[in-house]
Amino acid sequence: MKLNRSLLAGLASVFLLILGCGGGGGGTATPPNPTITITPATVALTTNQVQQFAATINNGTGTVSWTASAGSISNAGLYTAPAVAGNAVISASMVGNSSVSATANVAISNPPTSVSSVVPANGTTGVNVLLSRITIQLTQPNANATATIDFAPTGGSGYTTSVNNDVITINFYSALSYNTKYTVTVTNIDTPFSSNFTTESIGTQVTNNLSGNVVWTMTGSPYVIPTTSSVYMLDGCNLTIEPGVEVIGTVYGLTSNNLITAIGTSSQHIRCASGSFFGVNGNYKYCDFLGFNPATTLTSEHPAGEGGFDSCYFDLNNYLNRSIGLVDSLNVGSKTMSNCTLYLYQTYTSSSFFVNVTSGTIKQCYFDYLRFVSHNLGEGSSFINNFIKGNGSSPSIMQIDVYYLSINPMYTVSNNTFDKFQSGTITAFGWTSLTPLTNYVLTSNYWGTTDTSLIAAAIRDHTTDVGNPITVIWAPILNSPDPLTPSTPPIARM
Repeated sequence: MKLNRSLLAGLASVFLLILGCGGGGGGTATPPNPTITITPATVALTTNQVQQFAATINNGTGTVSWTASAGSISNAGLYTAPAVAGNAVISASMVGNSSVSATANVAISNPPTSVSSVVPANGTTGVNVLLSRITIQLTQPNANATATIDFAPTGGSGYTTSVNNDVITINFYSALSYNTKYTVTVTNIDTPFSSNFTTESIGTQVTNNLSGNVVWTMTGSPYVIPTTSSVYMLDGCNLTIEPGVEVIGTVYGLTSNNLITAIGTSSQHIRCASGSFFGVNGNYKYCDFLGFNPATTLTSEHPAGEGGFDSCYFDLNNYLNRSIGLVDSLNVGSKTMSNCTLYLYQTYTSSSFFVNVTSGTIKQCYFDYLRFVSHNLGEGSSFINNFIKGNGSSPSIMQIDVYYLSINPMYTVSNNTFDKFQSGTITAFGWTSLTPLTNYVLTSNYWGTTDTSLIAAAIRDHTTDVGNPITVIWAPILNSPDPLTPSTPPIARM
């Protein structure tokens, strides 16, 4: 039988349609797995810097949890870099399915170091010539930073530089020059820095000898005695220095019939720098002596001036640092020194500085880092309720000279605090002419410890050196500081 060609074509179409419908069975396609993308994927930060990260969940929905291998990151992806340079990995994991995660990489470096401020500020004019220090604030700690100051206008070089974390300090030994521009430079930082300031104009230049009754006032301050001049107080001269006045240089006394009266106030200290009152008697209150000795008796050419001091500040470091190896003394003599702060840098071990009291009193003073404190105690003298601070190492020495004492002296050394002294750093010294052996009584003092073996080890006397005729009697001791003894400087360090 013959089939119609049209019928055959129709059957073929039906067959193809059946095949296309998958007559053998069927199913649905598998969706792709979710993933996480973190933005940014890599980033460079400096220490403590903040960076916002974002996480996108692909092929799914949900939230993520954040972690950081270094530094910290919030639930919202806000990252804070650590304080130390290095690398960190940021991770984002899908909540409920921790196998879905992603990471980002962070490179952490130290920020560039620069100067954020300097005191005196750049361009400052009229800066006091008794400026004690320059303070430079860095943006971050940098132990390698170096600061210098250009002394070319004056030819001087009297300063030291120290770096403490992010602060550089320049400390001056002596007064600056008047009406002079100084340039400060900071190097070994990422952004080198330069600043300048100009000092004040001179007040009164003193070149002639002083006679009669002389008054130095704020109107004429500062009073400057040039280093090329020798200014003497003639016989019977009385010099009065008013509150707030500044004195720079040295005044000499010709006879013992001279007197300096310098009485400042708690709000207006008198400031003396870079010199001395040489062989002149004086009464001082609220005075700051910066690299200045107000009662020196270095030679026999001048009378033995003595000074009474109340609430005064002495930066003896500056004084000695101008002449390393100098042996000098601050002579209290028959007067009283009270409520004073005396500071001497512990590094200058070749310099000797003595505090002498023959029949007077030293009380409630704070001796900070003194290498040598000597009191040539005479009958009726007292050294009581003072705080003597060591630096915990052998260069810091409390030396007590007793070669002017008789065999049974009438003196009092008690209720003091000797702090941070190491073995062999407190010396009682006497001339070998002191015979028979002499006892030096240091009872009723607090030694920073109640361990008697440590106290014994700290003292050098006849017990440890048979050539020394002095034996220190230090027991009984105080088991705690006397309440009247200062534990902090009565006058804060400048």
